[in-house]
Amino acid sequence: MTNVFTIWNDFSGPLIYLYSPGKQTLMTLIYQFKQERTTDWGPIFALSVIATIPLILLFFFVQDKFLKGLTAGAVKG
Repeated sequence: MTNVFTIWNDFSGPLIYLYSPGKQTLMTLIYQFKQERTTDWGPIFALSVIATIPLILLFFFVQDKFLKGLTAGAVKG
């Protein structure tokens, strides 16, 4: 069985196998953007922030379920 975190953090697989920009992941597109602009860090950090905004919004919408799941597995004592 494949570890979920291995797939989630897989960077080199999509970078090697996906040629079409429409099918690439956001992180590989940011990496290619960095390759084109070597030391222009401002736009690269802006793209990184834009890439994390959906995850933060998702956390805020499911925060109550996430915390209930954490406390359901907690051991008292």
